[in-house]
Amino acid sequence: MLFDTRRNLIKNTVEPYQRVFSTRCSPLTLANHLNPTDYKMSLELYTKRLNEIVRPTGNVKEQLLSAIKDIEAKIEHLKEIIFLSENCEISHVCHASEDLKVRMEKLFEGISKNQKHMVGLIPKVFPLHDVAYPVIEECEALTKQLRILEFAEHLSFLESGVLSARIINDKDTLIESIKQYFSFLNTQLSTDPDILPSILEQSQQHKTCLDSLLYLMTDFECLLKKLNFPVIVSEVLEEGGLQTWCDDDLQLFSNDFQALSTFDISHLNILISRPLLIDVCFPMHIILAPMEKRFRYHFCGSQKTNRVDMPEWYMSQVLQWIRTNDYFVTVVDRDFISDKDNTPVSVRLQLMRGLVTLLLDKLHYDLGISAFMPVRFGYQFQMRRSNSEITSFPMDSDPRNSSSNELLENAQNFSHLLDVILQTDAKLTQLGYPNDYPKPSDVLSHPKVFSHWLLLEQCLASDRLKLVLGDFSSWSVVDETEKRPQCVDDFIALLHAVGFRSRQLSDKISRARFVQIQLNLIREFFNDIVLSARRKFENDDSNDLGQSKNKSEVSNAKTTVLGNLFSSRSRSPNASSETKKISIINQLFNCFVDGIGQKLSSRWIIVLNAIKCLHDVMLEWANDQYYVTFWEDLSTRALLQFGDPWLIDIGLCPLVIDEIVKESEQNEPKNETFDELHSSNAYLGLHGGVFTQMLRLYNGEIKNMLKETVDLTLTDLKSKSLVYVYATDHWLRASSVSGYLSNMKSELSNLTMSANASVFFLALRDWLYQLSESLHPKLFTHVWKEIASQLDDYLYNELILSNRFSPLGAAQLRFDLTNYLYPMFSLYTECPESYFFQIRDACVLLNLLRGTAELLRETIMESMNSQQKRDNDPLGPLLELGVYRLTPEEALRILSLRAIPE
Repeated sequence: MLFDTRRNLIKNTVEPYQRVFSTRCSPLTLANHLNPTDYKMSLELYTKRLNEIVRPTGNVKEQLLSAIKDIEAKIEHLKEIIFLSENCEISHVCHASEDLKVRMEKLFEGISKNQKHMVGLIPKVFPLHDVAYPVIEECEALTKQLRILEFAEHLSFLESGVLSARIINDKDTLIESIKQYFSFLNTQLSTDPDILPSILEQSQQHKTCLDSLLYLMTDFECLLKKLNFPVIVSEVLEEGGLQTWCDDDLQLFSNDFQALSTFDISHLNILISRPLLIDVCFPMHIILAPMEKRFRYHFCGSQKTNRVDMPEWYMSQVLQWIRTNDYFVTVVDRDFISDKDNTPVSVRLQLMRGLVTLLLDKLHYDLGISAFMPVRFGYQFQMRRSNSEITSFPMDSDPRNSSSNELLENAQNFSHLLDVILQTDAKLTQLGYPNDYPKPSDVLSHPKVFSHWLLLEQCLASDRLKLVLGDFSSWSVVDETEKRPQCVDDFIALLHAVGFRSRQLSDKISRARFVQIQLNLIREFFNDIVLSARRKFENDDSNDLGQSKNKSEVSNAKTTVLGNLFSSRSRSPNASSETKKISIINQLFNCFVDGIGQKLSSRWIIVLNAIKCLHDVMLEWANDQYYVTFWEDLSTRALLQFGDPWLIDIGLCPLVIDEIVKESEQNEPKNETFDELHSSNAYLGLHGGVFTQMLRLYNGEIKNMLKETVDLTLTDLKSKSLVYVYATDHWLRASSVSGYLSNMKSELSNLTMSANASVFFLALRDWLYQLSESLHPKLFTHVWKEIASQLDDYLYNELILSNRFSPLGAAQLRFDLTNYLYPMFSLYTECPESYFFQIRDACVLLNLLRGTAELLRETIMESMNSQQKRDNDPLGPLLELGVYRLTPEEALRILSLRAIPE
């Protein structure tokens, strides 16, 4: 037994320790049963335990006796567990398991006995089975036949109710009887689907019920003719000008419409071979039948009005029918149906939905999605003869069986169709058509159509972008505040056009793919303008005019063919005056390339402003609810972040995010001087959302271009400041007063700007003015701050640290900086000295009186050499004199540059 084996194993394991427990586990007894290593470890444990016990103060003997009692109690508890005593919980579990095993063995013995008994009974029972089985089958057949008879009897009963209601001409009772008839069929079929053949066999009863239904429909048709509804030809109302109905007729119409609306079309579709559309209520099928007949006559087959290139004909016809009949259905809904207690069925919405269904069928057929146009609202019922005899009209059939692909293959017709569909959607929305109802734009989300649309959208948008950037007038400044060029406005209008079309789609994946198109365009715009900025400026101006003329001709040709998707931006009548602004900026930029080996394009500043403007626009769009939705949805975010395989399959390569990340990461270490560009736009949002990667790319290029602009500016300034910076004799010239300056006011009153500093300060003034007039205000703020910072380093290292200064030279330096350098930056900040902290602090130290300077030097040296630096802080004297940024070591070095007069 399992538990006996386990008990023997436990006994064999603890047998060496059994005698130890019986002798109270003395160390000597343990030594006889354990190896030397275990014995040594046991002694150490006992010693450690005894030391812990006797450590507290008190009677050691009592403490040892108490510890021995505790250990004996634990040993007894362990004995109970090991030997499975009666009081141990493990013992109870073992006993219960043994009892369970005994009972299971008895059960298996009983099963084996019964099995043998059953095997012995099989030969005796088999003849009885041969006799009983046919009887059982016959009983089941009779039961099924009885059920069919009961079913037929109940159908006859319901049929008699229909006939009785028709004989007494009680319309309400007739409608209720027909509803009960079809409801009974649906209940039986849902309970037992195999009963359908039996249902179809009762053709006589079904015919009676359908005839009665046709009787109700004919009566409703007569009422519609009396009301002259629906109006198919609008001239009828125009000629009459008066309504042809009264309140009693409208009340009768609303009663019949609501009564017939209670029919469940899915119940009726059980019997007829051509099922009806279940999305439209039953009486609306009767109303829409003549409209569908007229629609198919004009816009199907070989009629002249059925033209693929004129989809606005049948769409405007549907919209006209909605408007023409709007007054009638609005009056019925408002005055006769909305007052009912039950849930009303809006006649207006049902009419609109039925007419939109005709549009969808026509679009599916013309686009090759469906092989035929089904008859939706014909009510000449034909009964089904078998279970398989049913004609369905799938809306998405095999495209290879489509009627024609002419509309998809012709880009002009297809783009025109897109424009008309989106316009029709907008007009339906204006008419109060619900957004959750099927719309004509839903057909555009079909993969076959949507792939053509995206390819055409990308192609036309790229062509339009090239035309925008190739036009010379696109580089003119249209906003003097932000220095925004015309090409940015044109490109934003292009993005708005693409986004506006995508917003009308109901499928979020389709909208996300349109956002991908926008991102691709933003990347393409970036590549083109950066390439334009880095072109050689000599070839730039000479080629612009010729290219703009040729491309404008192509633009005019393409806008006539494909202008439905992208409308041209209207130009200002004062375009000639606007184009003059570009020449002014080009003239301002000519000095940028003067004397520089690597010449930059004359569009450098304009492109920099364009990138900044579009960067700010993307930041604003990132917080727009439309784009936030794509970022919050995980499925659409994955498509935008990691690419969409479907776009690759159709030949539209999505934006490669990894390349953008690599490019932006490569730019990051080079642009540490402009890191504040990130924080300047923090108020616009925590992240860029769907534009995160694009913003990173644009921001990196802005940093690069600003860095190159600042480097170019400083290169020119440094070249013109060499005479001023390295004028050693100028800074060491003797003062008119012997000794150090004792009368500073009289000396300063005679000072003027250094003669060799005029070229440097004039160049700095011109650069700041030109940059402030041509750069975006935010960009210029970063530029002048960086120029000030680098000028501070340059003047500190090259002018101050490389020269020695007499008292007059130091006063002259402070005079030049205070009266000429700082005021140039005071136009942009209230405290320009804070951006020149090194040279400002150095001037303070250089212009100290001799005694003050010597005392300061001694104080700093004592403080630095003192062991108690907390009490002798060397920064204290510097702060008292107004030196805030220089270290004590730097201050000593500046003081050493003071020349002592003889």
